[in-house]
Amino acid sequence: MSENQNTKKLGYFSIATMYIAYCCSCTSIPNGGIIGEGSTFGTGLASILLGWLIGSIIVAGTTMSTYKTNTFKDIIWSNIFGKHGSRITSAMMAFCMSFWACFDFFNGGQSLYNLMPEGSMAKNLGFCICIILLVAVTIYGGVKGTSGVKIISNLTVPVAVILFVIIYIASVNAAGGMDALMAYQPAESTVTVIGGAQIMVGMWMGGFCGIMDLAPGAKNGKVVIIASICGVGFIMLCFLVGQVGFIATDLKTLGDICMSLGGGIFWVGNIFVIIAQGNTTPACNLMYSNSWQNAFRTKTRTPFAIVVPIIAAVLAFIIMYGAGVDFINVITDTVSTVMAPLVGVTLASFWIVEKRDPVIKQVEELPGWKIPGIVSLAAGVCLSLIFRFVTVTGSAFIVVIVTGLLYACWMKAIGKRAHEL
Repeated sequence: MSENQNTKKLGYFSIATMYIAYCCSCTSIPNGGIIGEGSTFGTGLASILLGWLIGSIIVAGTTMSTYKTNTFKDIIWSNIFGKHGSRITSAMMAFCMSFWACFDFFNGGQSLYNLMPEGSMAKNLGFCICIILLVAVTIYGGVKGTSGVKIISNLTVPVAVILFVIIYIASVNAAGGMDALMAYQPAESTVTVIGGAQIMVGMWMGGFCGIMDLAPGAKNGKVVIIASICGVGFIMLCFLVGQVGFIATDLKTLGDICMSLGGGIFWVGNIFVIIAQGNTTPACNLMYSNSWQNAFRTKTRTPFAIVVPIIAAVLAFIIMYGAGVDFINVITDTVSTVMAPLVGVTLASFWIVEKRDPVIKQVEELPGWKIPGIVSLAAGVCLSLIFRFVTVTGSAFIVVIVTGLLYACWMKAIGKRAHEL
């Protein structure tokens, strides 16, 4: 698998808007509501800020590897897990992100549905129109690659940020201002600072792997670091809206919060969702089509960039008019279990084993399976599964650290033989 990367170097604005656009997902907001429901405002705010810090470090740490090598995540994984071993990680990544695309299309379509007059066919027509537009934008961004994602992001991110700030201010006012927020006490304190940070970072572990595909072509390492801080910063903003929105309305989804606030905010919220999903889906397409290409070892990712969004759009209709969202939740929750260990191995490989100077070989030159990476990943997945049944505060962070250290120690132990195994 090989494709030409950007030859034109991209600066702060272009890379940062792509990172922000990718992180511009409304699915973060209900999780912010969970933090608002289970902690005081101060504790919740501290947990979200800690999540921003940890998330920024993870994103900068993983995406620096694709910036330094000017290649995609799946090539990095091929060199860590072997040419056949990486097909497993790529397939898991692609499968998880492709199913999340159903939610993205559904959220956008439902928002235009909400804005249409009650009791008319215009509602269903609005859903269809929005889905068609999102599919077109998604395919364009996926087929054109980073250049297509950059164009879409540059045009829409500033508008999305402005709309979101408006929603946040309205939520604070509805809660009674900062004094009322500071005085807020939850019915039951169930979320700690570490626990809230894990909620924020844990749900994005898969996304923090995917975002690696946006770094190739960055002008320098500082651009990658600033973009990482900005991208995770938008996730933080989503969580803050969810937290304050719950305190103000006792509701968790953006649609419900904006409906409760009423007036112009109802329109602003639904318009924001449409723009937000138009930002997220092109970058996601780039990421999952790259991974599908590596999983199947095709010459190009274009067929996947076209076909997968269409399938996701069909499933969005099934969610809207049939099965509902629960059947996908089970799949994505299970598949996402592999992502924290994958983050751990990826970070350890670049920063500890390769010491920020990885030697990237073509897939054809690699062994089929690299045992240290595969066994470390498997051990991390087992640990993740255990933590799904045994509640441990900060379990996602523990998995990243343990998996990374296991891989790094193994590779250090075999020394010069590391690149042959």
